[in-house]
Amino acid sequence: MFEKILVCLDGSSLAEQILPYAIEEAIQFDSLLVLLQVIKIPDSASKDAADAPVRIKEVIEDSIRKQEQETREYFNTIEKSLIRKGVKTKSVLLRPSPVGEAILDYAANNDIGLICIATHGHSGLGRVFFGSVAEYLLKESGLPLLVIRPQKE
Repeated sequence: MFEKILVCLDGSSLAEQILPYAIEEAIQFDSLLVLLQVIKIPDSASKDAADAPVRIKEVIEDSIRKQEQETREYFNTIEKSLIRKGVKTKSVLLRPSPVGEAILDYAANNDIGLICIATHGHSGLGRVFFGSVAEYLLKESGLPLLVIRPQKE
């Protein structure tokens, strides 16, 4: 039913709680599990850049490169576990952009059949149950979504 399943991760253990559900779907449908993370520009890079306006691009690019390397290592660990379970997998890193838009653009351009995401329930009354990215996906995506609210650590 789902040839490709997109799993949205951000490196947190809360986000990873979607994995068992996504893995089960991938096994049931013999799907490719696509792990996706959108690199963010951290606040610290913005602060460092503000202290050295001439080097803004350099500081941000250094931060992005560091995150990309860390994310590749993170994905390698998850992929090894998935391969041991017999799950076909692929990982995707997207450069900084609005996270929800990046996820939907990737899904639309890559024949994704299902998007899986764990919510964080961040601030704001409308986000108490879903979190901003999950809320955006619920409103804007025409694809099936598997959304869970993870258990706090």
